[in-house]
Formats: sequence, C-alpha cells, structure tokens
Amino acid sequence: MVEGRRPFDGATGFEVLIAVRESPVPPMKYAGPLTALIEALLRKDPAARPDATEAERTLQAVTRDFAALDTPAPPKPAGPVPPEPGPVTGHTGTPGRGRPWDRWKVPAAVLCTALLAGAAWFVWGQDGGDGTTAGGAPEKGAVADQGKAGPPKFSDTHDVLRIGVKGDQPGLSVKSGKTFKGFEVDMGRAVARILGFGDDQVEFVRVNSSNRSAYLRTDRVDLVLASYSISDEREKLEKVSFAGPYFEALKGLLVRKNRPYNDLSDLQDDSGAKVCTARESVYVPWIKKEGLAGQQVLLSGYEDCVKALLNPQSPVYAVATDDVIVAGLADKYADKTKALDSLGGDAEGYGVATDARKTDLHREVCEALEKITDTSGGASRWSEIYVEHLKPIMRQPTPGEPELTTC
Repeated sequence: MVEGRRPFDGATGFEVLIAVRESPVPPMKYAGPLTALIEALLRKDPAARPDATEAERTLQAVTRDFAALDTPAPPKPAGPVPPEPGPVTGHTGTPGRGRPWDRWKVPAAVLCTALLAGAAWFVWGQDGGDGTTAGGAPEKGAVADQGKAGPPKFSDTHDVLRIGVKGDQPGLSVKSGKTFKGFEVDMGRAVARILGFGDDQVEFVRVNSSNRSAYLRTDRVDLVLASYSISDEREKLEKVSFAGPYFEALKGLLVRKNRPYNDLSDLQDDSGAKVCTARESVYVPWIKKEGLAGQQVLLSGYEDCVKALLNPQSPVYAVATDDVIVAGLADKYADKTKALDSLGGDAEGYGVATDARKTDLHREVCEALEKITDTSGGASRWSEIYVEHLKPIMRQPTPGEPELTTC
C-alpha cells in the first residue's frame, strides 16, 4: 500500500474491528498528494467519505498535476528535415516525450491499485505474529526512508504519542476534569520528551487493569504507565513488552477505619469481610493463595473498590493493592480508611508497557528510562518526580532509582 503498512492493526479480527471504529487514522508520511484522499476514504462516518465519482475526480486531478510537469522540449533550430520514420509496431518513445497520459498510465494505475488495496486490507491482511502482515508488509512505523540507516524514530512516523494511565490512584495518576496528574503522568511526559514529542503532542488516555493490554494491541495507546506489574507470564499472555521497572511496590491493604483490622490475619478470621481488588490484577491469585478466595470481590478498577469500601451498606471491608496505591488512597480518605502495615513479600516492579510487536519503540523507551534514572550529573529526573508526587504520601525517605532489569 502507499504507506507500506495497514492503517489499523490488531492481534485478532475483533481487535482490528475495534481499531477501525475507534482509533485515529495514523499520520501519512509517504502518500504525498494522495494524503487527503486516503484520509477522507478512512473517515469513521461512512456518510462523510467521498463517493466513487468524487474519488475518481481527485485521482484524475492528481494525475493532471503530474502530467503538467511533462513540459515539451523547446524546438530545435531549423535544419534539414529528417526522413519520415517507418511504421512503428510498439511504443519506443524516449522518456519525457510523447503524450503526457502515456507517461502516467502506469503511475496512475499503481495509485488506483494502492487505494483498492487499502480498501480491502481488512479482508486480506492478517498479522503474521512477527511484526509483519501475511503478505510480508512491515508493521506500523517500520517503513524507513531509503536514505537512512536503521529504523526511523517513533516520533518520525507519529505526530502524537498516546499514553495510557489510570485515573483513580492518588499519587500515581488521577484525573481531574480533563487533566491527569501524578508520578506516572510525569514519568510519561519525561519519556515522551526524550522520544522527541513536545508536551502538546502527548495525549493521555484513561485505562484500567482489564483493558490496558487491549488498548495497546489495538493502537488506542502507544505506551501504558498504569501500575502495570512486570511478569514473564503477562508478556506472553497479553502480548506486551515491559521496559523498566520505573517503580517497585510491595503488597498492601486498605481497610475501613472503624473496623478492628490490624493485619491480614484479622481478615482471614472474619469470613463475612469481603476483600476487593481490580480484575486482571496480580492480587487475584494472591487473595486466593492467602485463603480468602471465598471473600474475594472483583471490580473493574480500584476506584470502584474504594467506593464499595466507603459504602456502609457494602460487605467490602478491605481493598488489596500495592502499598503505594494504598498510601495514596489512605491519604485521600484519611477520615474513613487506614493503611495496614506493608505485607512484605517480593516487590512488584512497574513497567512501561508497549505492544510486543513494536520492538523499536521498546528500545527507545528503555533508552529514555536510562536517561531519566541517570544520577551521573546529580539528582536524577526520576528522584525529582518521586519527591513531588510520592514522598508526601509514602512518608519515607526517597528510595534509590530502580534497576532497569527488562531493558
């Protein structure tokens, strides 16, 4: 096709359909004068797309514009008239001579074919699982200028960087009106700047634990910074790659302040106390492991769990999540909740998630994190962001920069 890739991608046909319906049309880099027509043909509203007649007129206009460049050579000085050529059985004219339309038959046909291929991409194009289409076309962003060595930077092929973040985690990421703020939000901005995007080119998209991997696979977001715990199993099942960790958290519990719960055993002894956590979070198997499977409540996000916790009529008496999230929620709802002491165990490393097929983007993110955590020139940018957003709620000395084990 004109851009060397399909306009929308997905691991399954269903994900492709979601992308077609909801994802913006990716910027065109190689379409040239065909850009406006292709973008018009890919409009979400069928009524807003040009009909066949209008599309044909646009293609003819493009062809005429190119043909106009075929300026005839100036006349030669008067001289002997050459003999009449013999019969011609085929086209043997030299380049730049003859009828303009003859010269542009093939390019025009190629352009029309490219558009037809674009219209049929969903029927014929299926991901080969290795970053290429079934026909061998490179994945999104993989077409490089012929004169450049190596792949282009992500910012060379994208005008906007879309970052998935949560909206219900004080300290990490909260949404107020149309604005997001928090540690993960500023980490996302710092990564974006190093990738070559200005602040006005970054779009934050709200995600939750249930949909964040699907948002990556369907190109609704390019990166996810949403307390996404790194694990080999997740990378395999959810088809994501992690860069990081950019933060390490321990397990925590948020409980109602008016209940006599001081540690995990108190909840284990009260079979009527429900423990809520987010679907698809690492706490789903952990709650079962701690013998609380019959008391588990799963909701779409921690905001919903907290609403249930604060509802006097609800049987939810605890929310299981990371200690940094518990600290933020306990700070926000200090009059009704309290954080239990850290439950210890192995630390959960938060990673910047990318679509597993976008290996070049993963590499760029790793390089950005290395710069953000660099302390060779003094305090790192990472520590500055931590002090601003997390130190006030964690009430602990600033930890050292995490080791980037997945880069």
